[in-house]
Amino acid sequence: MQGCCTTASAGPARQSRTAWQSSLPGRVLKCWSRPIMALQVERWEVQKHGSLSTKTMLKRLRDEGYSGSTYQFPPGTQFPSHTHGCDKKDSIITGRFRFVSKDQGEVTLEPGDVLHVPRGMEHSAETVGTETVTFVDASRY
Repeated sequence: MQGCCTTASAGPARQSRTAWQSSLPGRVLKCWSRPIMALQVERWEVQKHGSLSTKTMLKRLRDEGYSGSTYQFPPGTQFPSHTHGCDKKDSIITGRFRFVSKDQGEVTLEPGDVLHVPRGMEHSAETVGTETVTFVDASRY
């Protein structure tokens, strides 16, 4: 991933997920007992952005002031808890990708989903299922 990634120290165990759940169309955000805010997932809009592709996603993110790189993550890829020193947007072109924040919950991203990851948010992530994930990692410094 791009250069603003740092590994977080091991913290207290994740808290119970019993506090609340909020539904998005087709998705459920599961939040810990001390949610600060819900994860911000934006959906791809064909009418606004055109057909979903790596090229069109990179253009959208550039238009928003982000610079991005594309990665392929095979099934079983996991990222331990870490933070970033800049604002990021994680975008999915193919496959499914689970994002977990101990304070803000978890969400499984699917093609066309864009997740805003604020500077300093501690999180982990992993691929879901048997399909390779095509992932656009975008940063704004």
